[in-house]
Amino acid sequence: MIVHYLIKNDYIDFDKHITDSYHEAINNDSLAPLPEVLEPYSDQIIKLIGGIFDPKALEGMTENDNKTTHNPINENNLKKKEFLELWNRINRKAVFEIQIDSVKLISQSIAAIEAAAKKRNNNFVETLSYKLAESTQRDTISHEELIDKQSFSNPTTSTESANTSIRSQVKYDLIGSLSEQTDLTRRSIVAILKGINNAIFTQFKNNPEAFIREVARLINEARIRMVIQGLTYYTTDQTYPLNEVFVSNQKIPSDSLKVDRHVFDYVATDSSIEKRFAQELEGAVDDVAVYAKLPDRFKIPTPVGDYNPDWAIAFNEGKVRHIYFVAETKGSMIDADLREKEKYRIESAKRFFYALNSKASESSSLEDQAVKYDVIDSFDELLKLVG
Repeated sequence: MIVHYLIKNDYIDFDKHITDSYHEAINNDSLAPLPEVLEPYSDQIIKLIGGIFDPKALEGMTENDNKTTHNPINENNLKKKEFLELWNRINRKAVFEIQIDSVKLISQSIAAIEAAAKKRNNNFVETLSYKLAESTQRDTISHEELIDKQSFSNPTTSTESANTSIRSQVKYDLIGSLSEQTDLTRRSIVAILKGINNAIFTQFKNNPEAFIREVARLINEARIRMVIQGLTYYTTDQTYPLNEVFVSNQKIPSDSLKVDRHVFDYVATDSSIEKRFAQELEGAVDDVAVYAKLPDRFKIPTPVGDYNPDWAIAFNEGKVRHIYFVAETKGSMIDADLREKEKYRIESAKRFFYALNSKASESSSLEDQAVKYDVIDSFDELLKLVG
């Protein structure tokens, strides 16, 4: 199924080699969606493909029992009044509603396609090219050379570009393919194609697959931006059972940080930034009452996939203005440095917590303290936000 996905999206060639299209999609965070049954394993699949070029990418995909330890729950911290009050505020499932202005989406898609073409000096899609290799068989060949497949002299290679329109038995349903890949109606796709400059549209016949892939990517980017802008959350009465989110004695790396005020005995971190942040939380004895590295079983639904925030932190009352905080730790808080999907998930989470706080304000028992959510890169930055 993975191979079929790669072939369908032009991510491997006829020799089953990864194409430049795949690398470009990875760098732009614009990979085509995986089949629904594979979506839960997307991170592992991307790692597996990445391992073809970088074996280090596969590190951590398998566990060595000699390098793991069990992580018991710290019952005292899990049942602390401060943590339970924080948990009661964030423990709500939600549904979201999306409103999109189709006319605006069409105009923004046209603008995005034309801007991309202008950035590439009007070469909207790459010209198809092929490599020629030429060699001659030697007049005299030894038995060893024949066995080692050394009967030809060193080849000379050259790359040629196809500057003519593609003539093929393959028939491309441009409108149908774009409609399928963007979830837009055929009418909207036609409006977008009619709206773009004719010099861009004519490049479809030079490289149909690349044209479809690039137009679909730009439409989807414009669509998801509008989705986030028109996103509204509604919290439900459904909650996560505490004992299903915080499960004792899960296996974690043996070099995880031993801690005292976390809801588990250890903190398993994904980066040096997270490890440093956990150490800073441990050291903030006067400020922080209790905290949790949120297990991935706690999820917020977003239009670009479920989102799992990093931290839930309860401060000592009277020390800060915002007692309850949910944090995402990143090495950079500059939008340009965050991958597209990360930005959309973070923006969705902000809207989720806005809905959460709005709902809580209707309850006399929860209205005194809202939960603040933000992206931070250090404990010092967190203190500035909680005031």
